[in-house]
Amino acid sequence: MDGAAGGVAPGILAEHAEPYRTLGLPVGVAGRISDPQVAEEVVARGRADFVSVARALHADPRWPRRVLAGEPFRPCIACNVCIDSLHGGAPVPCSVNPDVGAPEPRRSGTARPSSRHGPSGGGVVVVGGGPAGLETARLAAGRGLKVRLLEREDSLGGRFRLAAALHCNPGHHRVLDWYAGELDRLGVEVRTGVAADAAVLASLRPDAVVLATGRAPRLPEVEGAGPPHVAEIAEWLREGGEPPEQCTIWGADQAAMAVADHIAVHGGRVQIIAARETLAPEVGPRARMLPVARLAENPAVRILLGRRVVRVGTDHLVVRGPAAGRRSPLPARFWSRRSAPGPERPRWLPANTGTPFRLVGEAAGVPNSLGAVLRDAVSVAGAFPAEIG
Repeated sequence: MDGAAGGVAPGILAEHAEPYRTLGLPVGVAGRISDPQVAEEVVARGRADFVSVARALHADPRWPRRVLAGEPFRPCIACNVCIDSLHGGAPVPCSVNPDVGAPEPRRSGTARPSSRHGPSGGGVVVVGGGPAGLETARLAAGRGLKVRLLEREDSLGGRFRLAAALHCNPGHHRVLDWYAGELDRLGVEVRTGVAADAAVLASLRPDAVVLATGRAPRLPEVEGAGPPHVAEIAEWLREGGEPPEQCTIWGADQAAMAVADHIAVHGGRVQIIAARETLAPEVGPRARMLPVARLAENPAVRILLGRRVVRVGTDHLVVRGPAAGRRSPLPARFWSRRSAPGPERPRWLPANTGTPFRLVGEAAGVPNSLGAVLRDAVSVAGAFPAEIG
């Protein structure tokens, strides 16, 4: 069962629905019911006669059928991208399902295992096990192609897996668990702890290569920025250490907001410094409502927006803006990732083999959002010629 998504418990309205059953009419309840165990518990405990499911159906329109059959379903992560898009007049997207909300039909659908490929075909090699790579591998295998996925880390998920450890993202792991099950069901050969290079590719002899390797981080062009005084957020998450007792978050995007919220919830003192005037403006109001409120109400959190960091010292930051020249005394500093343009062809990929390759997700310049990279994966996987595999 999923934990409270950023503070909202599954089935949060069930206790409020129960008193209405005394009126003698069937009572239904909605509100964060995306797990069949939650639905069953609500009804079994007599809190309602039936449950109403919305976002879970958006994430997987076959949710009721799969639940009744005991089959895996694509899980909703309660990110509220759909809710924030309801009143715009455009098709309502979903972060985890690239098929819904598309302006025109996409070629994703339910991937089905196939025995079409033979042992001698090189098939498709997907390099990178983040969401873009996982979706590309799933769709390619569902078309009957032989697929092998290489991931240099010991676990799949990329930075999405790192984000799953944060307080406001307790449902993220469910998506990765679903992908792991799908790749296993479809017969995708997954190799973790393997860094792709020319020798590895030569041994695999692929018919096509897909690079889902993301983009390298770009250090801010500020005096003193970089190790050891400043660490990228993803690097800190990858280390898996305890939240620091005090720190400065340099940046104000969604990742910066989520990390600041996580550290503050665990009792740390946090200072956010950014040139932006708003926290996480790239996401909708429902997606940032709770973490922003927690940060604003926490006396151990200081938010300094509209400030530009001009120098990083060994024990302080110097910023410009309101209260120009302010020095930050907090020792641990994390900067929110900014990406450098990825290379068109990595150095390790042989140039004279004639093997076609495609970039997908962030590696192709797609914005760093789950929905965007999954939609790009649909396009890439749908473009594979039939003779591959």
